[in-house]
Amino acid sequence: MAGFGGAPKKASIKKSGAKGSAASKLSPKRQWDTYKELVKRKKGVEACGVHARLDDKWHNVGTVAVDMATGTVLQAAQANKRLILEHAARVNPALALKAKDLVAGIAREGEDPIELVKQQLPEGLRSGFEGLPDASGFYTKTRGATRNSDPTAIIGSMARD
Repeated sequence: MAGFGGAPKKASIKKSGAKGSAASKLSPKRQWDTYKELVKRKKGVEACGVHARLDDKWHNVGTVAVDMATGTVLQAAQANKRLILEHAARVNPALALKAKDLVAGIAREGEDPIELVKQQLPEGLRSGFEGLPDASGFYTKTRGATRNSDPTAIIGSMARD
């Protein structure tokens, strides 16, 4: 019988299987929030620049931070590698054409970047990633308010001008 009085649909049977991988649990927002929390705490935290290389040229992408009690900056960079390389293509659109060829690297302040080698990730690693502002300008400052954050903040600042 069709319409509102129809019989209920049969429940679908969900397949049990492995949950998503650790990499799929990383989201840019979650990693950025973790980065901010770690950097604010300062004690027991190390931050380090991350880069992407294409054709022997390194491009700065952002920074990773790690709680030193849970791991190293190399492990933090390894854990955030996917986000780093995806962000590299957004920061520098010229890299987007060869995104598959990008190589992640890490550099402490004042040092040249070194290529990231695969690291064994410890259980419970607390790390975060903050990328450089991307070229799209999607989140830009407009008269003291961040565009796309609170629409009333921009309207309020325009009314005062």
